[in-house]
Amino acid sequence: MDVHNWEHGYFFQDTWKVTPKLYPEPGLRYELITPFIDKNDLIANFDPNFVNPTTGQLGRFVIPSTKTLKFLDTRIISFGYVLAKDSGLGVGRGTVRTDTTDFSPRIGVAYRLGNKSVIRGGYGIYYPTSAAQGIRDPIATNPFNQSITKKGTVTPLDGWPDATATGISPITGGPSLQD
Repeated sequence: MDVHNWEHGYFFQDTWKVTPKLYPEPGLRYELITPFIDKNDLIANFDPNFVNPTTGQLGRFVIPSTKTLKFLDTRIISFGYVLAKDSGLGVGRGTVRTDTTDFSPRIGVAYRLGNKSVIRGGYGIYYPTSAAQGIRDPIATNPFNQSITKKGTVTPLDGWPDATATGISPITGGPSLQD
């Protein structure tokens, strides 16, 4: 995968002198982390709330563009898909909404015990960044890393390495719920 995203962090902090011994330090951080975008649109998501008005079937796949179709298992295509721009979900090529609500209040306090001693404490709310999560979690359950069985053999779908070719498989989705 050839993915990228943007992460913005803005922070405001101030120190107030309430008394000669007490210094509260309020702060606020705002983080804006955009979804991962793959250069070749090899990302997909699932919308479990969609109801097909014709058949009543629940769910559909959301894909970035028609470029994605040649890499998808035909069962996914026949199940149902929609392009991200046409989904009505407010998502782009990353197939998830950008979270714009990550405000993180912070507070610190310093209390001077004497000329040489200070006690400090603090509290804050933190959000995990995509740098901490990496792309690992989104691709772990990605439809591109699944396999199909033909005549008793498991054949990986095109586009992903498997353990038989290299001895390692960097992308695993784990067993299916039916196993």
